[in-house]
Amino acid sequence: SLGFKGVILGYAREVVMDESQTTSLSSCGETEAAEACIRNEILPWKKGTLETVQMTVPGDFVALKFTGAGSQALYSLTHQEDPSPALREAIDAVCSLAAERGVRLLFDAEQAAVQKGIDAWTLEYMRKFNTQGKAVIYGTYQAYLKATPSVLSSHLAAAKRDNFVLGVKLVRGAYLGSDPRYLIHDTKADTDAAYNGIAGSLARRS
Repeated sequence: SLGFKGVILGYAREVVMDESQTTSLSSCGETEAAEACIRNEILPWKKGTLETVQMTVPGDFVALKFTGAGSQALYSLTHQEDPSPALREAIDAVCSLAAERGVRLLFDAEQAAVQKGIDAWTLEYMRKFNTQGKAVIYGTYQAYLKATPSVLSSHLAAAKRDNFVLGVKLVRGAYLGSDPRYLIHDTKADTDAAYNGIAGSLARRS
């Protein structure tokens, strides 16, 4: 009755690593350890995310964090590799269910160590699902990062070139305590100016 409708549900399993943890990451490989990663990390993340999507109705959003899928996801993102077969199947299932239900997915931004990997995965799934003039997948762009305008510009160019819709969730940023300080604008005023400039450019499509 107040004029609001729709929800954003977040399945918020997340890992935030320090530098030593980032450098010590290892792949689960293809041995018994890989089976344990799938059983104990990827499948519970898939189940929880699918259940979250099933709680929604058309027009709602679900936010998810790839790092919640465990150690293999962390390794692949940090090394800018494709998702493992098991994780790819999980992400495909989540995206397909969301598209089927008319629900939109927000792929959350995370700390700098994994963000380039997240951007690559996000573009891949946008190419697959953001067709016919509508967005199912949204990437998250953090305005407090100095590189965000150029990253967003390159993603817009990719969308135009490859004929898909770019879904944009614009935020100021959430990893001030863990990201390298030099990557972030020097002041809040600089971040606000970047946020407002990006928002204005997107609204004007310029």
